[in-house]
Amino acid sequence: MVSGMQDLRWFRLDDESSVGAARRFASGIAGSLGYTESRSAEVAIGVTELATNVVRHGETGSMLVRLDDIGPRVCIEVVAVDSGPGFADPSVVLTDGFSTGGTLGVGLGAVRRLANRFEAHSIPERGTAVVATFCPDVTTPYPASAIDGITRPITGEEVCGDAWSVRHDPGRVILVLSDGLGHGELAARASRQIIECFAEEPWAGPGAFLEAAHRRASGTRGAAVLALDHETGSSTVRFAGIGNVAGRIVGGDKPLHISSQPGIVGHQMRRVREVELAVDSHSVVILHSDGLTQKWDASSMRGLLAQGPTVISAVLLREAGLRQDDASVIAMRPVP
Repeated sequence: MVSGMQDLRWFRLDDESSVGAARRFASGIAGSLGYTESRSAEVAIGVTELATNVVRHGETGSMLVRLDDIGPRVCIEVVAVDSGPGFADPSVVLTDGFSTGGTLGVGLGAVRRLANRFEAHSIPERGTAVVATFCPDVTTPYPASAIDGITRPITGEEVCGDAWSVRHDPGRVILVLSDGLGHGELAARASRQIIECFAEEPWAGPGAFLEAAHRRASGTRGAAVLALDHETGSSTVRFAGIGNVAGRIVGGDKPLHISSQPGIVGHQMRRVREVELAVDSHSVVILHSDGLTQKWDASSMRGLLAQGPTVISAVLLREAGLRQDDASVIAMRPVP
């Protein structure tokens, strides 16, 4: 089964009008998906509270509205990220009625009740990241995921040239990250070809996939691509990469680097080399495009690796993402 989130739109949150734009967009999506009027209103309340908190206290921040269309239900997910003062004790701001921005007064505690999933992480003097997922029925359980990722287009573009997907085959989990060359629609077209190939091609390993992707993307401007394979219960991951896509395995004694070979998938590619690296129950596998700098240090971000993969991805994008390039980051916990 191939699955993945659909990132719809980023909003830069810098004034009250941007709050309204995010609210209208999210509630409009809810209506188009057939959410009830009351549930659409709850989505609007959650988006308003989160966005207003960022505008009034976050200094600089943004919000991503995305869809989770895996399985029988389609859920709306909101990711709010800021670089504000943060907070040391999450339990305080999650108390019912506590509103940090003089907004609707519902507070983050009530947003948590309205959402099917709610996660928050904050670092004093560095900022806060909040994830809230709204399904059509608030009583629907939202299972925790071991894998998630976020993409963000270069400033000024609405289409992102980066894309990723995850595939769950019997006994294994497979990830692919594609960074189309340049940005805009032509870059996105190259990545779409890679992801479509991933959905259609019988899996024979990371190296074989890159060979197939190379053929598939030959009519595009090309892409940097990384494919990673993890067998359930295995103590290793196996990967192959071409171009400026990379990553790290963190959480252990020292980080292990995931490095790619030079080349462009679809244009010029040497013989592909597969590499194995060790993982354990404490590991978090991070993959990212060159829209993130290589200088991030997860150990300096208090408690980050204990968070879910969506929060991890959002915080790394805030801390290391480049506005002058498309950016993407994926976080995965190996399956025991």
